[in-house]
Amino acid sequence: MNIKKKTLAASVAAIALAAAALPATAAPSEAWQFELTPYLWGVGADADIEKNGREASLDMSTSDTFDALEIGGSVLGIAQKNRWVFFTQLDYLKLDSDNVDDNTWQNASMQLDSTLATLGFGYQFDGWSEGQTFDVLLGVRNTNMGIEVELDGPAIPGNTVQKYDADQNVTDPILMLRPSLPLSDKWRFNPTLAVGGGGDSDSVYELQPQFQYQATDNVAMRFGYRTIQYDIEKDNGNSFDGGFEGAFVGVGLTWGGAPAPAPVVAQAPAPRPAPPPPADGDRDGVVDGRDQCPNTPAGDRVDANGCGENIRVEAMFDSDSATIKPESYAGLDRAVDLLKRVPGMRGVIEGHTDSTASDTYNQALSERRAAAVARYLVDHGIDISRVPSKGFGESQPVADNATPDGRALNRRVVLRRTDMGK
Repeated sequence: MNIKKKTLAASVAAIALAAAALPATAAPSEAWQFELTPYLWGVGADADIEKNGREASLDMSTSDTFDALEIGGSVLGIAQKNRWVFFTQLDYLKLDSDNVDDNTWQNASMQLDSTLATLGFGYQFDGWSEGQTFDVLLGVRNTNMGIEVELDGPAIPGNTVQKYDADQNVTDPILMLRPSLPLSDKWRFNPTLAVGGGGDSDSVYELQPQFQYQATDNVAMRFGYRTIQYDIEKDNGNSFDGGFEGAFVGVGLTWGGAPAPAPVVAQAPAPRPAPPPPADGDRDGVVDGRDQCPNTPAGDRVDANGCGENIRVEAMFDSDSATIKPESYAGLDRAVDLLKRVPGMRGVIEGHTDSTASDTYNQALSERRAAAVARYLVDHGIDISRVPSKGFGESQPVADNATPDGRALNRRVVLRRTDMGK
């Protein structure tokens, strides 16, 4: 039995040292946090007691607990600030059992009235995954056991009814490890492991596996099983080897800590500033990124591509000639490119002259020049059905034929579109 206790004590101490090596992070709150949890403990006892050389054994199994238990309860208190943890627990239990084994008496009973007071102080470490914590605490436990044994019905003639007390009052240092491991949003596993001795006891240890259900933000239900074992050897043949165990249930209250954050009120997004109007350099109503004819004169009627109703074709001719001069090729190539980029564009190539010659001569000259321009467009890939030609002579002037500049403006070739309707 002593070997098992030493092995258990070494294991608990090793776990505590491992927990002490875990990294700590910033505390969740700078304010004090508190917890108060009363427990109801359905406790039984199993112990070997020796008083002045007289031995008695108490064996109250779990099945006997409800018959023998008069009072068994605990109150746990926790105070925490940042990572520092203050722990206190007070236990009280009273047992009365006839299930006592004495070597020389036929009938024996025992009353056991015990108070356990535990104080601890330590530090909280984070675990290896989110939500895990480990409290590592150093503390002291005082145990006061009032034990009264009554021997009745002697098995040996001459023996009479006897009573004797085997009280124990012991104080020991302890090391505690209190993990808290999340299982789900509402459930956690919160065991307590403790080991001590070296004071008035040779050894004392505690195992308390416990499940916690978080009913509300400030109320938690706790369920578990608790075992506390002592090995006390004193002079004059006095000893206590045993302990207490049983299931428990408790309701914990928490308060303090950082105040709950104020609810976040969704703010309506600020309206986006209106985007700047798209650029329209020639102000024809068609943005520059889509304008196929970016230099349309102001006021001209345009199509969806920004191209006007009448497109001037830049073609130059010698006097009294219908042969296109080479310096006009660049302007004509731009007309070819426009017709290819706007496949739906079609119209009539119209030739016009000034009034220098006779009407008959100017009519024929305008027809030859219009045909020359149409032929150039066709030779560069434009279908003739899109650009038939027609001459108008001097009948449609756009400027004053009495001045050189006016006559120059009247000598023109234009593409009058027929695809835009009226």
